Amino acid sequence: QMYKLDNGLTVILAPDRSDPLVHLDVTYHVGSSRETVGKSGFAHFFEHMMFQGSKHVGDQEHMRIINEAGGDMNGTTNKDRTNYYETVPANQLEKVLWLEADRMGFLLDAVSQKKFEIQRATVKNERAQRVDNQPYGLVSEKVGEALYPRTHPYSWQPIGYVEDLDRVDVNDLKQFFLRWYGPNNATLTLGGDFDSKQALAWIEQYFGSIPRGPDVAEPMPKPVTLPETRYVTLQDKV
Repeated sequence: QMYKLDNGLTVILAPDRSDPLVHLDVTYHVGSSRETVGKSGFAHFFEHMMFQGSKHVGDQEHMRIINEAGGDMNGTTNKDRTNYYETVPANQLEKVLWLEADRMGFLLDAVSQKKFEIQRATVKNERAQRVDNQPYGLVSEKVGEALYPRTHPYSWQPIGYVEDLDRVDVNDLKQFFLRWYGPNNATLTLGGDFDSKQALAWIEQYFGSIPRGPDVAEPMPKPVTLPETRYVTLQDKV
């Protein structure tokens, strides 16, 4: 079943009573392809910031609450979307809906310069570990740069460039959130052991009052062709 709240949030309900579990996914239709040249890595940066607490949830409390409820959680970022998800026992559904609504509607109240600096260091360390200092870690980045023009949004990777991460400040990140993380640019999907009527009532209760963000148009296709064969050599320590 698919619904749309008055604030634009798309809701998909898929009841499945085979196990006493529920799985909640909130997908924001923003990935690294929504970034601009010189401001790469924002979507992935926000994947980290969304776990650092919100107005009514303390630092690191989101993870603690989910873990103590017997669930697990994570988030992922790619070029076209960012998603956050939790799998918990079915009797914990209302709790996770409240948690996700709080960081959709009240995240910026908890964003501080200190948290920003901690997560910037974390993202840079992740890049160092997974890209710069890992054998063949730079291959995807170099292929993207070779396949697409520099201004094409697929020419950079979601992890971003270190120089862009060094340049960004906390206000840039807040503006990115306000532009792309409204309910009208998100889809909430719920699957598992739940009553649809009750679940929809909770979703309306916790998400319904969150104001819409700016309107988001469908991205324009940007076809790319290579007029000739291109050879690229990557020197690496393997």
